[in-house]
Amino acid sequence: NIYQTEVLSEPEPAGENLLYSNFDTPFDISEIAKGMGIQSERVTDPEEIGPAVERALSSNKPSVIDVVIDGSL
Repeated sequence: NIYQTEVLSEPEPAGENLLYSNFDTPFDISEIAKGMGIQSERVTDPEEIGPAVERALSSNKPSVIDVVIDGSL
């Protein structure tokens, strides 16, 4: 299991309990979800997060919102 191999084997940074992912080649989680038949969308503009959440909630279906951030900050 990748979680056990990659995440649990990492030393805990400075006593903080953090869980995160950082991939050299980003992938589109919304497309993966669509391939599984789940309603999804990818958001790159922070102003679109609220409307995306509203669309997901109003659909009354399982939904994925893939929010792309600048991980270098």
